[in-house]
This record gives sequence, structure tokens and C-alpha cells, in this order.
Amino acid sequence: MGKWKAPSLQLIQSQLEQFSEEQKEIIHKVVISCIDRGLHDLLFGLQEAHELGDKIEMFVDDVNLAEVSDGLHGELFTEDGWYHRFSKYGMQDEG
Repeated sequence: MGKWKAPSLQLIQSQLEQFSEEQKEIIHKVVISCIDRGLHDLLFGLQEAHELGDKIEMFVDDVNLAEVSDGLHGELFTEDGWYHRFSKYGMQDEG
């Protein structure tokens, strides 16, 4: 740690330095899990909004992503999905 330059993050960075390495690892897992679940729930909500005919849609290059997917939230886990292509940490274990 100790890499954040933004003044708004200086206090939290200082507070995190007070934890043991084991505690920092737990905090890291919690944050990654929150991000993973947040992405999943956002994509699930977008898929559900599409299926219910709500006015929330997501387009990329004029393509409605919910229409070309069999479930946006499942796209996270495929071989060409988010975890495989972009995540430095991969899918976090629930255990």
C-alpha cells in the first residue's frame, strides 16, 4: 500500500497501514467480493429491466447487449467474460 496520491485517500491509506498483513488480506477479499457482487447484481438488474420492458437498456456500437445475451450477469464467468479478460484477481472464492 502507500501508492495512492489523491488527498481524499490519504487518511484511509494511513488507517489501512495499521492493520496486520492477514487483516489487510481479509479487507482485500471483502472489497473484491463487493465489487464482484455489485457487477453481477448490476448486470442482473439490466437483464431483468430488459425482459420486463423497462426503459433501462445498455447499448454498445448500437447493439442492445441484453438482446444478444442469454443473461448479462452470466457473461462475467465465460471464457471471454470479464473475469477472464480483465480481472487481475479472477473470481473470488466464497470460502
